[in-house]
Amino acid sequence: MEGPTPGELLSKIVERNIPVMSIVSNPVIESPEVVSDIAKALSSEAINLGFKGILEQLGRSSDIATPNEDDFADVPDVMPVRKEVVCDISSHLNYL
Repeated sequence: MEGPTPGELLSKIVERNIPVMSIVSNPVIESPEVVSDIAKALSSEAINLGFKGILEQLGRSSDIATPNEDDFADVPDVMPVRKEVVCDISSHLNYL
C-alpha cells in the first residue's frame, strides 16, 4: 500500500489552509538537506498544480534550510564567581 503523492499532499495542505511554511519549518525536521528536499518537492508540485501562493511561501524556505551560524561561537564560556562567606553567628545569638 502506497501513501499519497506529493501533489495529493499539497492539495490537502491548500484545501485545509495549512501554512506550508509550518510544514517546511517544523522543528522536528533537523536536517537542512531534508528541509531543502521537502521544499523542492512541494515547489515542483505547486508549479504543476498552479499554486502561486505556495511558491511565494516556499521562496522563503531557503533561509530556513541554511543553518544559522552561532553568533556566540567566539565568546568563551564563563563560570559564575563564587565567594565563600564565613559568618560567626555566635555573636549574633546574644541579641535574640
